[in-house]
Amino acid sequence: MRFLLTLITGLALLILEAAWVGVFDVDTLLPHVAPALILYLALQKDVFEGGVEAALIAWAADLLGAAPPGMNALALTLLFFALRAAGARLAYRSLLVRAGLSIAAAAFAQAVVLLALLVTLGELRLLASFGVAALPSCLAAPLGLLLTWPLLARIDAFFQPKTRNLLSE
Repeated sequence: MRFLLTLITGLALLILEAAWVGVFDVDTLLPHVAPALILYLALQKDVFEGGVEAALIAWAADLLGAAPPGMNALALTLLFFALRAAGARLAYRSLLVRAGLSIAAAAFAQAVVLLALLVTLGELRLLASFGVAALPSCLAAPLGLLLTWPLLARIDAFFQPKTRNLLSE
C-alpha cells in the first residue's frame, strides 16, 4: 500500500508540475519535481523498492516531459543510482544539504539529457540554451524538494510499524 501511495503521490506531483508549465508557460522556472522525487527515493528507500518506484516515476516523467522519448527516463534512472551510491557517504539530514543536492540533481538530470542530445543530434547550439535556460532553472529545484519530501516522508511515517515499549503501557 505504501508503494502504491508513494507512486500516486509522485505521479500527481508530476502532473501538477506539467499543468503549471502548460498553463503559465514557465519552462525556465520549474520546481523540478522529478529529480526531487528521485532524490527522496534514492536516499530514503531500499534499493529494490526505490529502484522500481524511480523507474516508474522516470517513465511517467518521460511521458510528461518535452524531451525526446527515453531521455528523461535515462537521466532520472542514472540520477537514482548516482544518488544511491553517494547517499552512503552524505549526511543529508540537513535541509540545506538536501537543497544543495536537489540543485545538483536537477542539473545532473538536465546535463544527461543535454549530453544524450549532443551525442545523437550533434547540435552544439544546445550548449548555449543549456547555459541560458536549464542551469538557472535548476536553482528553483529546492521548491520541488519542499513539495515532495514532506509528503513522501509523511506517507513513509504513516506506514512505519508502531513500536510499543513495555514501560509505556
